Amino acid sequence: MSATTDSPELVDPGQPLPESRAALEQTWQLARGIVGWFTEVNYLVISRRVIVTAFVFFLLGGIEALLMRLQLARPDNHLIGPDLYNQLFTTHGSTMMFLFAVPVTQGMGLYLVPLQVGTRSLAFPRLNAFAYYLFLIGGLCCTRGCSPTPDPTPGGSATRRWLTRNFPRVSGWTCGLR
Repeated sequence: MSATTDSPELVDPGQPLPESRAALEQTWQLARGIVGWFTEVNYLVISRRVIVTAFVFFLLGGIEALLMRLQLARPDNHLIGPDLYNQLFTTHGSTMMFLFAVPVTQGMGLYLVPLQVGTRSLAFPRLNAFAYYLFLIGGLCCTRGCSPTPDPTPGGSATRRWLTRNFPRVSGWTCGLR
């Protein structure tokens, strides 16, 4: 056998693609529109979304840190009260660890590992898309449910909101009571 008979035919870019190759290109083409955005399972797209969303939460945590730094800039500063400062400190730590540091590491892993291995897709692409949507919805619920707001009562609104609204609901869901 000669080397020319074993090698696949090269396709001229000006010529139409063979039917099987055109079907393959259509299969791997990125989806369009709103429905395509929600149903996309390409690991490159999902990893970029995770990284961008993590950096949005990074900006939110940075705003919380800025408020804390403004409070500490001068002695006897009354920009925010001690209870709100404690809430900011807690939510800043949670935001930076659970909504930025861990997800950005996951996003980088989702982006780089398949490229290093040389695969075209991940083993469970829909599971990765589902994980992104859980991260997005969980992050939004966390920032809304634990957002610090000025509240004159001891314990503050972030603590009370978590303990009175979110915790019983989440524990009911996890125990299968609803």
